[in-house]
Order: sequence, then C-alpha cells, then structure tokens
Amino acid sequence: MVNINIKLLPYGTLARELVLSALSPLAFTASLGGTTLHIYEDEAVVCGPIDSLAQVFQTAQQLLLNKNKLPAINPHYNDRQVMGKIKEKLNLQVNDTYRDYVDALCSWAINDLQTNPDKWLESLDKINYSTKTITLGEPKSAFSGFQPLKIEKYKYGKRFGDFRAQMDIKMDERWVALVLAGFGVCYSGFADGEIILSTIPEKVIMKAAVDFNWLNYVQQLTQSMGNFTVF
Repeated sequence: MVNINIKLLPYGTLARELVLSALSPLAFTASLGGTTLHIYEDEAVVCGPIDSLAQVFQTAQQLLLNKNKLPAINPHYNDRQVMGKIKEKLNLQVNDTYRDYVDALCSWAINDLQTNPDKWLESLDKINYSTKTITLGEPKSAFSGFQPLKIEKYKYGKRFGDFRAQMDIKMDERWVALVLAGFGVCYSGFADGEIILSTIPEKVIMKAAVDFNWLNYVQQLTQSMGNFTVF
C-alpha cells in the first residue's frame, strides 16, 4: 500500500475536473473498504497499490467503447503535432482521433504502471508554476497541452482585456494519459463545432468516497455517460 499523491490545478479548471472524473471509479473501492480516495484543495491522495490506478484507465476505455456511436472528432492540427511526438516517444500506432488517442494512452498506461510504478509516483506528485506555464510531471518530458485545455486561457484573455493570460499547461506522458482518461469518461458529444464534456461534480465524488449511499448516484452518472442514442 502506498500513498499516490496527484497534484491538482485550481478549482474550476477543466484539467482538474477531467482528472477527478477519471479518478471517480476509485470512489467505489473507497466506500467498500478498499483503495481510498481523498480530495484536497491542491491534490488528490489515493491510498492503495500503485496498480489500482489501472482501474482508472480500464474504466475510461470501457466508457469510451460504449460511446462508439458518438462522433470520433478529428483533432486540431496542433494536437496532431503534439500527439505525433507522444506516439514517437512511446512507439504507439494510433489513428488521429481523440477517441483513439484516449484508448491508446490508456492501454499504454496500464502496461507502464506495471513496469514503471516509481515513475508514476514521481510524475503525479509533481507540478511546477512559472509566469508563463503550469507543468504537470517531469518538465524535461513535458508536451504542450491539447487545445480543449486552452479554452480557459483565451476566455481569461478576453475577460481581462489586453492582459496576456499566461495559462499554458504542459504535461509529461503520464499526465497526458490521466487527463485523456478523464476525457474518455466525460466525452458526451460534438455539436456546433464544440466538444461537449460532462464532468462529474467534485463534491459528489468526495461524498461518494466516504459515504456508500452516494455510490448509486455516481454509478448513475458514469453509466449515463456511457450510454447514448444517436438520432
């Protein structure tokens, strides 16, 4: 049993919501007396075997499989460039859709948790702030964030006029896998040129982790995210 410390971005950021939604399956094991999940202001702490994180990635893959009738979505040009670098580093063969990115990175993460557990502990417990960038994981291995995570930067800039919003997020490959797992859990559709992500409320996950009575609610949320009818 180890403490897996997972750094979190500030409240209200999409990356924080995606990470916590990805971790939501561990709320089940916590209430049932297994691996525990505690969420704080600046980190989430998972107490259990390091390979318990495999459940996070397996759940994301299963939920995404249930959404195969939803649009696959071709990535933004910049995201294809970023993923090209990740594919080269991890020796991945994957089509250029966000869905395929999620599935490939989740499969890689499940295997990597077995072979490099210490690197996961180090990466997830590391966050660096500068005036221009927030870096999750190992700075020397960090990749540029995907376009959906940059929406907040542009909104910030618009809201505050001429200020240059310095909110670029970079992540190493293990953080990319975790955030994309959250994308797999939360992806709900594509309409009017926008990706629809239905994140699980943080307070609900916190309650489900300590109160068995809240588990049905979380289960209903995750099941509804994985079952769609396309007309």
